[in-house]
This record gives sequence, C-alpha cells and structure tokens, in this order.
Amino acid sequence: MRSTTFAAAVGAVLVLTSAAQAEGYPDRPIQLIVPWGAGGGTDAVGRLLGAEIQKEMGVPVNVVNRTGGSGVVGHSAIANAEATAIPSGS
Repeated sequence: MRSTTFAAAVGAVLVLTSAAQAEGYPDRPIQLIVPWGAGGGTDAVGRLLGAEIQKEMGVPVNVVNRTGGSGVVGHSAIANAEATAIPSGS
C-alpha cells in the first residue's frame, strides 16, 4: 500500500513539474506533504525529491511530515489541500 501510494505521489509530482513550464509558475513555495514520520525511508526520499523539484522549479520546497492514523492524517491533508491552477497558454 505504501509503495503504491508513494509511486502515485511521485507520478503526480512529475506530471506537475512537466506541466508547470509556464513563465512565472509557480510563484510561491511548494509544500510537499509526506504522510509518514520524519527520519524514515519515505521521509528521506521525499526530501531528496523536494530538493530536485526545488532545483528544477526554482522555488523553495517545504517538506512537511503529517503523521498519524497509519498515513490517514497526511493523505487527508493532501486530498484537502488547496488547488492551484496552472496558467493556460503554455
């Protein structure tokens, strides 16, 4: 379950970074939610991924660990996060 969820998250990030080539986007820091505790393997991979996204996109990436409920708290935070529109015309 964890590997499937993580693979889906990585896929979503890759799609967003490739789609976000419009000039000036993103214009604010990115929050990357890791639904497991700090110091584990998933956290380490999330931080490595965050560093690569930061280099590619040119904006700070804040990795936030949201633990609890076997990942439910973090997944709920991801599902309920405010959507940001990608500018059209790219």
